Amino acid sequence: YLSAFYSPPQELKNKFTANVFQLIEVNGKVLGGNNAGFVAFDGEHFELEQETECNIWSLYAEGDKIWVGTDCGIGLVKDMRFDQMELSTFDRAMMIKSILPARNRNYLWLGTNKGFSYFNTEDQKFEFTINTKDGLSGDEITPGGLFLDSNDLLWVGTYHGISNFNIRAKSTQNFAPVCYIEKLFLNGDRIQAEKGRSFAQRENNFIFEISALSFSDETSVEYEYYLRGSGNEYASYHRGDEYRAYYNNLPPGKYEFIYKAKGKNNIWGYAENFDFIIRTAWYNTWGFRIMVILLLGTSAYLFYLIRIRAIKNQKDRLELQVKERTREIHEQKDEILAQRNKIEYQLEEIETQRDQIVVQRDLVVDQKQAITDSIAYAQKIQSALLRPASDIGDFFSDLFILFQPRDIVSGDFYWFKEMNDRMVIVGADCTGHGVPGAFMSMLGVTLLNDELESTKVVKPNEILGNLRIKVKDMLAQEGNIEDQKDGIDMAFVLIDKEKRELQFAGANYPLYLIRKKEQAGGEELEPYLSIENDVHKLYELKGDKQPIGVHWEETDFTNHVIKLQDQDTVYIFSDGILDQYGGENRKKFKAFKFRELLLSIQGDNMESQKCVVLAAFETWRGKNEQIDDVSVIGLRF
Repeated sequence: YLSAFYSPPQELKNKFTANVFQLIEVNGKVLGGNNAGFVAFDGEHFELEQETECNIWSLYAEGDKIWVGTDCGIGLVKDMRFDQMELSTFDRAMMIKSILPARNRNYLWLGTNKGFSYFNTEDQKFEFTINTKDGLSGDEITPGGLFLDSNDLLWVGTYHGISNFNIRAKSTQNFAPVCYIEKLFLNGDRIQAEKGRSFAQRENNFIFEISALSFSDETSVEYEYYLRGSGNEYASYHRGDEYRAYYNNLPPGKYEFIYKAKGKNNIWGYAENFDFIIRTAWYNTWGFRIMVILLLGTSAYLFYLIRIRAIKNQKDRLELQVKERTREIHEQKDEILAQRNKIEYQLEEIETQRDQIVVQRDLVVDQKQAITDSIAYAQKIQSALLRPASDIGDFFSDLFILFQPRDIVSGDFYWFKEMNDRMVIVGADCTGHGVPGAFMSMLGVTLLNDELESTKVVKPNEILGNLRIKVKDMLAQEGNIEDQKDGIDMAFVLIDKEKRELQFAGANYPLYLIRKKEQAGGEELEPYLSIENDVHKLYELKGDKQPIGVHWEETDFTNHVIKLQDQDTVYIFSDGILDQYGGENRKKFKAFKFRELLLSIQGDNMESQKCVVLAAFETWRGKNEQIDDVSVIGLRF
């Protein structure tokens, strides 16, 4: 920067001279402003006069006052007290890049990043604002971009061109009132009206006091406002002269308070909005509830183990005691005949001990029944987590869910979640079955709920990858051979009803798609073709050969995307039905036989298909024991 005080010009350059857009003289002192704050010339060079939190764009001196244009709105300095600059509370997001005195006393023209405004310096209020919606060439005014000529023509320079404004011809009565939130109260305490704020669940009582600046007549202002919730429902719509809006006991969610005003001329201003969020308390989340259920289940299981160990130790002691008594009887064989009375006494003692053993046996039976009852209660908890098929019946043309645990509780689980026109369907098989498998299934449901709540963009392969990280972390898996025994096999399906699109990713599990031959044109699915008959084709989308958990060779999961057609049928299933032993030679059912079965029943509705699949499974199993949990999900579009 060059000073005109020197001839020839002398460069006055230091760290305080960068980005100074305007210089003024006040009481014989040259002042400027930049992103550091106020800078002043001391006769030799510029020094920092006062640091500010906002960048300074423009300055205007008016007597003992200095009006300051900043990134945070219009500021006022009195009596050169730069450390006590007052910032207007009207709009802290408005950048004041240019200040020009108006013809009328107590008014300024302000060039901002939202147009140019007519500002009342006495009341510190914006009378009106002109922007691109009113024909201005651009919303952001350049630094020093305002000029008022001798004909009262206001020239406005923007980054998109120059406009002029005849302040004599323009009637301010045609301007709509500028509406803003003057005060905001939360639970009775006044707070700053900052958009996008997040509040705790207990912070849910709001009072909005709105105000409108009308150049013509502020007493004739009419307001319109309402509150829109996260489900787009509208609450407390109001139109009239009441400027206070009361909203009490709002539930958690996203909200948007929308308001505007009109003046005496019946011209409505632009609608303004104030958005905020009320967070759900941690103790009301599903994650916390499931954690409590898991803790209760774990406690019951640990109690079961402790009781079993105590009973076993007691039984061992009794058996040892019986053996000791028997040994004594044999050692005293020669004395028995001579000590008959003593033998009778010992016999009575043995019978007493036998009665005690019977009592202990009955106790074991009772405790076993109590444990069985606890497991049955755990089955009720698990069933509560598995929603019925009727919950998503409206999304599909037809469907069935076949779910047959091997024991009372299951290591298999299914899960679904509807998100507008999209549906997530998951079929999974956790390590083990019975109580250990059930604990893993509850872990899987918890992680799915947590992942889908925190993820905005659902992509099946990325979801499986995130679940793998969380399972490894929760099970403390570090990659050794023993860790690879614990994990989850899963088929994850995302269906977009509007786009008629299916996305699939699998961890050790495939997806079967059956389509009529007359609709099977194109090459999209041909690489997946498995078998076909005269009417239908069956396509197999294979999952990756790795579980959700630690694996000796982990890779990213594959995401399959296909377009759906009417009457397409999709199946996902666990390996319980494929690995079941049965038939004449006690062999496994296997995938090929299952695919042939599915092709043969495409003429049936989905409920009939469920019955046929279950009957085929039971016929194949015969008198053999069911070796694993069985789950099959069929969906028709």
